[in-house]
Amino acid sequence: MKWQAILLIDEADVCLESRGRGNAIRSTDKNALVSVFLRVLEYYQGIMFLTTNQVADFDIAIPSRIHISIRYETLKAEQMEAIFTGFLDELDKKGLVHEYDDIKEWLDEDVYKEDLDGRQIRNIITTALGLARAGSGRGQSNKLKKAHMKTAFSNVSAFKRDFNTQMERYKESQQKMIK
Repeated sequence: MKWQAILLIDEADVCLESRGRGNAIRSTDKNALVSVFLRVLEYYQGIMFLTTNQVADFDIAIPSRIHISIRYETLKAEQMEAIFTGFLDELDKKGLVHEYDDIKEWLDEDVYKEDLDGRQIRNIITTALGLARAGSGRGQSNKLKKAHMKTAFSNVSAFKRDFNTQMERYKESQQKMIK
């Protein structure tokens, strides 16, 4: 019996990670997992999608077993605009946007020059909508306003900055350990 299915392994990092030395027990288990996965990958007859954002950590044997790789580039301003507009238009159709034109103008002036991915855009919209809904419990409108968008954007931007700073510190500490 054939299933005729496509296999998706989301966040497959642990299966793709470079085998190596380290903590003897954890390293042995991980090495065994990667070795078995390599064998399965080598002889798998169907279509398998693996998602990861840790390409730099791939085991050396992985790339030769991947037939097609898809890399997602940073979004351009037009692409960000299309994603924001898609979300905003859906909310506007439901009567949930109060300052549509003001929001669009603010996005043009301040947001599209930032590096945002689709998830961050979705998070900005859902957080802003949550703020609008929370305000409705205090006698305010539950409609999305520019102020909600600005607050959500500010939060995402601050987190992104903090995260990038921490990643740089981590990379620097790793480099010092190697030397």
